[in-house]
Amino acid sequence: MAGDGWSKMGKVAVATVVVAVLVWPGCMTDPMPDIPASPEYETVRLEYGTSDELEESQQGQLTARIGETSQLADVTRQTVAGTNAALRDHLKLMEEFRDHQPTSVGDDYYEWEAPEGSEYVQYRIERVDDDTHEHWLRIGESRSDSAVVVEGTMTPDERDGDRQQGEGLITFDFDALAQVQDDPEASQGLMHLAFRSHGGVRQVAVGLDEVAGLEGDEPLTGIFDYTQLADERGFFSFFGHGSFEGGDTEFASFDAAWTPDQQGRIDARFEGGGDWDVLVDQCWDADQQISYMRTEPESGDDGGEVEDCAAPLRDVELEATEHEEPDDVIPDIPGEHPEEQ
Repeated sequence: MAGDGWSKMGKVAVATVVVAVLVWPGCMTDPMPDIPASPEYETVRLEYGTSDELEESQQGQLTARIGETSQLADVTRQTVAGTNAALRDHLKLMEEFRDHQPTSVGDDYYEWEAPEGSEYVQYRIERVDDDTHEHWLRIGESRSDSAVVVEGTMTPDERDGDRQQGEGLITFDFDALAQVQDDPEASQGLMHLAFRSHGGVRQVAVGLDEVAGLEGDEPLTGIFDYTQLADERGFFSFFGHGSFEGGDTEFASFDAAWTPDQQGRIDARFEGGGDWDVLVDQCWDADQQISYMRTEPESGDDGGEVEDCAAPLRDVELEATEHEEPDDVIPDIPGEHPEEQ
């Protein structure tokens, strides 16, 4: 792949979120109340390697030959990191609040507000019933000039060591955030995360509703699906707009899988590019070098054998489907996974 369109596409879900870290005044002298859990960043974080950083693109070519850098591996890595960047700061801020005494407690709610004189931030957790609660984060210059930028529900389960377990839904409102920050170039749209973390398996469905993260990006609408198994293998289906080898591609969809050491395999479909409508089946090694590739129609650069893919990826079933915008971009909470322990 070539051109600025594809280098941006891996970052399409990125939201520019700048929230000051809360510095809570005074000492905590009262006993900490039994505050209900709300989603932690590590519960919904997508993992492809250990870094969340949006690294410099490797600038590989889709039609690169065996042994050359895979741009499809780079797009996968950048899309994972970009999705994480869109949600990390807000969820980390919510965790920071929960580490401190609430400023207000009722029979069925806990509320925190930033100290007077700072940017206005309010975080609230409210019980729905014995198992489920709602939570929301409000940000602005003042209480009267603020908006809810994150809200959702969670039904927590018993922790598995350091890993939070449970299921729920979170909505990130980038339009509201841009309005309260008076930033017309900020990210746009809504992002909905439906998640389930249980028995060593994490599932996250990311619904994008007219999301655009960079100037000039065409808004995206659809659903990403991510699963991480207990052995740290990852599976991720996603999509984007961009250009392919200098041509025009209206849409591209991807279905990827990888091992803990970042060896990967991907099925990619490119639509709407005239002579450039292609299907690609490709594997790469831990250094993002292509080890196997088949294209349809055949590109002339195909090579390698399936046996050159990482062993866990040789028989994996992947399919990049044709794009159809869903009727509802709020995804369902994932159900029980067969590999939950």
